[in-house]
Amino acid sequence: MTDIRATREELLEYIPAAGDPQRCEDLGGGKISIGFLDASLKVSGLSAGLEEALRGKYQPFIREQVGEAACEVRVLSGHASYIEPGDGFLRLEETARGKERILLSNHFAGTWQDDARSGRLFVSEGSNVTTALTSFENFFRWLVANLLVERGGFVFHSAGVVRDERGYLFFGHSGSGKSTVSGFSPGAKLLSDDLVFVFPEGRRYLCSTTPFSGVMPQDLKDRGSYPVAGCFRLRKSDEVRKMLTAKAAAFGLLVPSCPNIISMKRRTELLYPAIRKFLDIVPVYELFFRKDGGFWDVVLEKSAEGEER
Repeated sequence: MTDIRATREELLEYIPAAGDPQRCEDLGGGKISIGFLDASLKVSGLSAGLEEALRGKYQPFIREQVGEAACEVRVLSGHASYIEPGDGFLRLEETARGKERILLSNHFAGTWQDDARSGRLFVSEGSNVTTALTSFENFFRWLVANLLVERGGFVFHSAGVVRDERGYLFFGHSGSGKSTVSGFSPGAKLLSDDLVFVFPEGRRYLCSTTPFSGVMPQDLKDRGSYPVAGCFRLRKSDEVRKMLTAKAAAFGLLVPSCPNIISMKRRTELLYPAIRKFLDIVPVYELFFRKDGGFWDVVLEKSAEGEER
């Protein structure tokens, strides 16, 4: 097993450089294509078991025609291990080598080249299907979050609900009520109870579902993109009301809710400006709510004219 005290330079020795003649073996001959937003990810080198698991996990985002794709990832057999968990928790660290950005974790190492729009996922040698599936999921989330922030958007840890063709995003810590809000929205379109894409289009921001699943079954998700009407930080309460949040405070609330951007450089240069521009257009509220659908009357009511943020 890899020593937990191994330096990044030592860990990188286990990852062949792009174009290195050192032989890299695919896990298998399987391949799939996963759609997200207006793009798709072609994944090759899959074992039969991992291909089946990916198809099950990402339905109905699987595209049956595996041809040209915006992004490509090859899955390969990797080193015995990479970063030792130590305390038992998942660890993710990002570094760079030449044109490649590299994500290191316990059971995998992933690489990505922005200019080529291609990457490689090295799954620890001997990993079972469950471990390989978890490795792919973590790498895929990192990849998509970085692709989205490049276009001025972000992945938002929130529930997304659509009423009258407008998107309402509900966020908060685990257990705050994201799945509860989704469940008390009969007749509404549901984007997700866990992660939502947010991205600019002209002078507005749109929200859309992601291929990543929470409690909600994948086949219940709506695949459209909708203007964001507002963001609501969930607060369980005996009363139902909303309170507009000042921009500075809202920034502090939204940043921790944008997962998978690990590089501090990319956070400061891409994510932070993206959130500031978003807050110039979209209001953020504290939503105090009970476990019933009555909160929608408060969510949909218009705020007083001239409210300062």
